[in-house]
Amino acid sequence: MKRSIIFLTCLWMLFVGAVPVRAALDETIPNRIRSYTSRPMELTLISEAQSASDLAGFYGFELSALEIMSLLPVSDDPTLGFVGDPRGKPSLPPNSYGVYPDPLAKTLTMAGIPAISIADWTIDELKTAVADGHPVICWVVGNTAPGKRVVYRSEAGNEVFVAEQMNTVTVDGFNDRGFSVWDNGENYFRTFKDFDTSWKILGYQALRILNGPEAGLEAKATVVPLAPYPAADQAGTALLPYPNEKPAEPSRNAPAPAGRENTWWNEGADSYWRSSKKDLENAGKLPGTSFWNDETIELFGQLPEVHPTYSPDFNVNEYQTWLWNEPVPSVPNADLPWQGAYSDWGGAPFGRFDLDTGGFVPAAAIEGFVGYAQSYNLDCETRSAVDLAAFFGIHIDHMTFLTALPKSDDPNEGFVGNYWDPRGGLPPQGYGVYEQPVAGLLTAFGFPAVGVSNFTWDQLKAQIGAGNPVMAWVVGSTEGGAPVSYTPSNGRPTTVAKFQHTVIVVGYDENAGTVTLQDGGQRYTRTIQTFLNSWGILGNRALFRAN
Repeated sequence: MKRSIIFLTCLWMLFVGAVPVRAALDETIPNRIRSYTSRPMELTLISEAQSASDLAGFYGFELSALEIMSLLPVSDDPTLGFVGDPRGKPSLPPNSYGVYPDPLAKTLTMAGIPAISIADWTIDELKTAVADGHPVICWVVGNTAPGKRVVYRSEAGNEVFVAEQMNTVTVDGFNDRGFSVWDNGENYFRTFKDFDTSWKILGYQALRILNGPEAGLEAKATVVPLAPYPAADQAGTALLPYPNEKPAEPSRNAPAPAGRENTWWNEGADSYWRSSKKDLENAGKLPGTSFWNDETIELFGQLPEVHPTYSPDFNVNEYQTWLWNEPVPSVPNADLPWQGAYSDWGGAPFGRFDLDTGGFVPAAAIEGFVGYAQSYNLDCETRSAVDLAAFFGIHIDHMTFLTALPKSDDPNEGFVGNYWDPRGGLPPQGYGVYEQPVAGLLTAFGFPAVGVSNFTWDQLKAQIGAGNPVMAWVVGSTEGGAPVSYTPSNGRPTTVAKFQHTVIVVGYDENAGTVTLQDGGQRYTRTIQTFLNSWGILGNRALFRAN
């Protein structure tokens, strides 16, 4: 009997130690930010986004947890982006895990919220921030419980401390014994010793938001979670919050992490597109629904209601100039084989290249080109564009470029849909963007780009022979497809196709009859005829460096 009592007592003590101690909050906590509160998570693994949304709301910013999730980069490394599926079961990287403060702070900053990430803070520094009226998000284990950290090696080769049940809590007050903590809509108390035990596991990581003089701005009422589209005289500056920083990228030859079989993470391109088509067929939900859940959320700009028309007769004579807002008159140029000049949003012609197609060598290859895997379902054009610019030494932040693309229901004028939409759709649902808006934005970043359609095989070979990789619009993993004519709201028919995609041409060998393609993080060859068939579906669209 005595043993049973002791056993039950131990069980009771273990249970009490495993749940938040809320009774202590009835005590006086003199340093308490009583206006702070938090909300429960909508998905299993978005504690970091929910904490950030709650913290932003405290300073007067309006940005939901799901909006933050849609803006976060994706990675297998929590120091670079969100790891895993936010609906998944908590695990360790590369499976469902979460994100650390640095990418979260950069995402908030990009959205106009002045956030900073912190590491190796002390309990006293945390108390000082809270005493000054600043709630602080801290990375802990579980309900601020003990745990064990392990070393994880990411695809990029980084060694990162991770822990099971990684979680974020927000400290909003303290007394002489410990902290008041908000955790997933619940408020509880932790002694300094217990809090320190949990907080130190992941290196005393934290995040806070600046306001007032230290941020250089006052708190706003709302936030638009998109990088602003720049005026022509500001191009290349407003878009780069971190102009001297080149984000670390996954290794090109790294194997696919476990649990990523249905997303493209350096997989073989064929399996990527097969799984994409299977997912699309079995999705059971309307196109355009969120990547993260089944709710429709529109973040990537706003569009008027569109009633598209489709026709099996596709237009091989696409309008050749990117018409930004108002039509720009065509400027004939004898040096250009296509109709008219190519105009940026300011209406000035830009982009030239040598038309000398004589004296072809039978084979040419470009050495040193590196491509990286996509982060989202529909960011292939951005991935190809920033990789192309990086080859020439111009490093552009992937997420900044992606969110700076103009939005339209016409892919000739801007990005159609949202970058997290399912693959394989047609406008005005998730689709992507064509060469002219991409070329214009690359030029704004300081990389002089030319976007063309109706390009020829000889002209493409001339670029490869000159050492210029060429971005090409194809279908799927450079395979067959069906072109259809689509009429957007501007009334100008254009050709579209399911599974529109981009690759970078880096070589050809006419003796072997092959062309070498960089497709995200994969490199493969196709027969020249297979490539030409796939490239021709959307009208031989291409993008490359201007002279």
